[in-house]
Amino acid sequence: GRHAEADKTIALMESSAQGLPTEREKRRIHWTRGEVALVRGDVPGAVAELTKAVAMLPARGLPIPPPSHHSDLLLSAAVANIKAGRDADAARLLERLESGQERVFRIDSYVRSLFLLAQIHERRGDAAAALAWGNDATARRFIP
Repeated sequence: GRHAEADKTIALMESSAQGLPTEREKRRIHWTRGEVALVRGDVPGAVAELTKAVAMLPARGLPIPPPSHHSDLLLSAAVANIKAGRDADAARLLERLESGQERVFRIDSYVRSLFLLAQIHERRGDAAAALAWGNDATARRFIP
């Protein structure tokens, strides 16, 4: 509920990013704007910013530490899309998260993606697919 402070923090991030104009810093700003928009209830704004951030992700994160934030960003973008009623877009993001090697660094995001995919399949009326995303074999897939 502290919108002014959030806006100041984003402005500070933007000014800091001017000195480091890398894709990573620009992506971080879009991600932050998207998260703040989602908390404020601005779902279209959140989807727009998080979509920009996801588009700036490299195809794959490094398979070794430091851990990649791919999974967390993909999950955030998927949640925003679900709230916007865009299950197909959310499913694509969640399937990308589920299939990526980066999931081993962010197990919480990975497990949440399985749950959200099951819910999407359930809303589509595909009970078999919903159950498949929740079974033990699926939950063990994160082990390399």
